Amino acid sequence: MATSSNAVLREANREVQAADHVLSVVYPLVRDPKVLLGALEHERRAIESATRTVPVTEDAAGALARITGVLDGHAAAHTVFTRGGRCVIADCGFASLMEIDHASVERDLGVVKRFVHDAGKRVALGKVQ
Repeated sequence: MATSSNAVLREANREVQAADHVLSVVYPLVRDPKVLLGALEHERRAIESATRTVPVTEDAAGALARITGVLDGHAAAHTVFTRGGRCVIADCGFASLMEIDHASVERDLGVVKRFVHDAGKRVALGKVQ
């Protein structure tokens, strides 16, 4: 089980590193808020990977709900545009608007990093399901 758990956590850590790279390297270079959607996808994958080894925490569940809501909204969106450094996701008729910005994605990444790090500690200590 430990080897399998370690492999899953390595995958989760790679996703965290990819999200961090998008936020700290790619986004500052291109300044396109739509790039933030890529970081959110990596964050979602990191949480989903880590939850294969340890139960999800309340903070991680909240972050996953926010991230999934944005990504699902984007998939069903009629219009996506940028305004003032934010990515705005709108449904048909603009009845529902969602906005994401660098700060909100970075805040969720902090939650994801803590969750994956703590999951690694739990696996190392043998405190897994």
